Amino acid sequence: MSIGLYFTLNGAQRVADGVNILFNNNYSADVDANDAEQITNFDEDISIARGGKYLSIEGRPLIDQYDTIFLNMTHMKQKGYTFEFNPASFNAPGLLAFLQDKFLDSETPISLTVQTIVPFSVSSNAASNVSDRFRVVFRNITVLPINFTNVKAFEKGNNIQVEWNLGNEQNMQHYEVEKSTDGRTFIKAGMQAARATMSADNYQYLDRQPNIGNNFYRIKAIEKGGTFKYSQVVNVKVGKGNSAITVYPNPVTDNVISLQLTNQPKGKYSIRLLNQLGQEVYRKELNHIGGSATETLQLYKQIAVGLYNLKVSEGAVFKVIMLRVE
Repeated sequence: MSIGLYFTLNGAQRVADGVNILFNNNYSADVDANDAEQITNFDEDISIARGGKYLSIEGRPLIDQYDTIFLNMTHMKQKGYTFEFNPASFNAPGLLAFLQDKFLDSETPISLTVQTIVPFSVSSNAASNVSDRFRVVFRNITVLPINFTNVKAFEKGNNIQVEWNLGNEQNMQHYEVEKSTDGRTFIKAGMQAARATMSADNYQYLDRQPNIGNNFYRIKAIEKGGTFKYSQVVNVKVGKGNSAITVYPNPVTDNVISLQLTNQPKGKYSIRLLNQLGQEVYRKELNHIGGSATETLQLYKQIAVGLYNLKVSEGAVFKVIMLRVE
């Protein structure tokens, strides 16, 4: 994996610095002749902190379960930058990578197949310019027995309430509610200890500081052994604007639909999924308290791949959305 540090000058992207990490079991976890120490720049400088040394090229063993790349930044200016992560030849099913930002207390997924670009900025806040602000964390994710049966979020007064329901939550430690304004970069907004029940259980979190515009949420379920699983993402759009009923993703994957109601009136909504023959294959009733809300629809596993019409109705008013199930 190569990590490049870039900035923009006069409308053009400029390279500030970069590092390379090579993973192979022929390499040692110690700093040795297979590693190259960093030559300090006069301007922006990034390196890999390892064993009291700062490296520009590092060879390290293949990742088993967990690993961390500690990045070191110096000579940064008060302006905007971007990281570019370029992976190559990763063949590790279940392995995930994340960029952790200590200043923003955020965690951004890094693809292990294609380039990932992560913007950030250095400000007058001294905490934004600490040398150990960033690190790359690798985790090997296993399938957990937990099952999110429903995740929803809705306006509640001037707040947003997030609720999630679970099936079996054996061996779970706690849950973290993560929030985002763009649906890509999430930060931890709250945490709740698991009740560790054998049967279905539900949890709630109240966001007392929602943003005007989009408020994306997801639940991170963390097992006692450290492995974790994310729920699907739900979004509530706050503020005056056009009313709408939308679904995402489309095409539908993993038999989960997120139904988003934006500035919709209070009422009992009927949700029906119809195949191309007009046959009903899924139905749900939703009591909407008014305003904006998002609720997940867990489709039946036997629903076949193909085109469908999702009919959402409240009284005599209805909307039909065409979607594809994959």
